[in-house]
Amino acid sequence: MERKPDLGILKVEVVTHPADSELIGHLLSSFFNTLTTVVVDDPDQVRVCAFRPALEDGADILRRFQEKCDEMVRLGYLIQSPSVSLTLLDLEEAFWFPSFPPLLIGRTLAIVMDASTPTPPDRIRLTITGAGGFGTGHHPTTRLCLVLMEQSPIASKVILDVGTGSGILSIAAAKWGAATVVATDLDPCALSSARYHAAINQVGNAINFLQSDLAKAVSGSFDLIVSNLSAELVKDLAYQIKEKNLLTETGIWIGSGFTSRQWSEVHRLLTRLGYEVVTTETEDDWQAFQAVWAGNSLKRRKK
Repeated sequence: MERKPDLGILKVEVVTHPADSELIGHLLSSFFNTLTTVVVDDPDQVRVCAFRPALEDGADILRRFQEKCDEMVRLGYLIQSPSVSLTLLDLEEAFWFPSFPPLLIGRTLAIVMDASTPTPPDRIRLTITGAGGFGTGHHPTTRLCLVLMEQSPIASKVILDVGTGSGILSIAAAKWGAATVVATDLDPCALSSARYHAAINQVGNAINFLQSDLAKAVSGSFDLIVSNLSAELVKDLAYQIKEKNLLTETGIWIGSGFTSRQWSEVHRLLTRLGYEVVTTETEDDWQAFQAVWAGNSLKRRKK
């Protein structure tokens, strides 16, 4: 029987602003049903790449992807409309990725994409490949969550990560010594990515991954809840936390994933539901908050 020639690999390459790279990666994963990787060219530009078997020309998907990116720019979720290209590669070409320097976050974390990248000896090393999940550390909202988590008591605490994506927040919590970590996501691909990242960071046994629409399938109470979600999902989660009594009396909720323009609406709802915002942080017009139950901030400080 005559052997059919290899079809090759389609490479989708998106050149974009570094702050847009995580959302672009998430969109690429959704549109092309494949894994993504981020290549940092310089401080002002990154390339987000996706690869899939060349079973089709991909032109229609590429057109719809570009339209979605343009829409996200209009809505304010992306800083600029990216440049998108499609290339047919042979198998040998397709899987060579240059590495990039470690991303240093806060006082203690260093995030890398591969095992060969060296990190400072005084930093906790997290390996996040960027494959199939939102959260490599390059987007401001992920960094804001990690910085606020670093400032919070985590060692020996019970942690809930809602919308875990790549698993980066859960993995950081486990590395910081959390007693128990529960991580949820509705997307099974994201959960697979998070489990993979937990395994390569040697904390797979420390995190309980759960498929859930936000916290609907979660039970128990948590000392710290973290969520990197859109404004609408944060508001939905605020109701779920209150109705299910998920946050302990002296617990902390750290949230991000929305812009500063959306914060006032989120803040009003949190206040109405009985939360007290004790800290806010911003980066590049993205917002993060740290909240407790109203009236309990003094108790938490005295504890």
